[in-house]
Amino acid sequence: MPDMPAFEFSPAYYQERLLEAKALYFSNEWIYERMKAARLFMDENYHNPIGIDALAGLALFSPYHFIRLFKTAYGQTPYQYLLAVRMGKARDFLKAGNAVTDVCWQIGFSSSTSFSGQFKKTTGLSPSAYQKKINQPLVPVLPFRWKHSGSTTPTPEKSQF
Repeated sequence: MPDMPAFEFSPAYYQERLLEAKALYFSNEWIYERMKAARLFMDENYHNPIGIDALAGLALFSPYHFIRLFKTAYGQTPYQYLLAVRMGKARDFLKAGNAVTDVCWQIGFSSSTSFSGQFKKTTGLSPSAYQKKINQPLVPVLPFRWKHSGSTTPTPEKSQF
């Protein structure tokens, strides 16, 4: 067997390679890209059940570390972000005239009760009240003043505006 050349690497060589790998794979940019990938995954799959383990695995972090990093990056936990995305989509679907129960299923809730409660907590209105409010026809405001001419019924007077 031919003699193989012996490669001896010093500890300094390994330390240098380790620092290069750390800078390349674990920089702030890398962390940002991992958080962005998880956020985009939630944006595209909001209608499916999404667990923290799946998101953390996608981002290549432990669940607890992922939650901390996501909150640092976006100011809210992954769950809070997912709820915000779902509630935004719910508002869009309700504006489009979809039934409340259909919207519930379209955005990934398994119970219309939990959806309605979360929607009311977020918007201050129940889904049906929101839908009624948002779909009301606009009533034009006419520039009239009312004058009382001694009768019990006021009569309109054209405004000077």
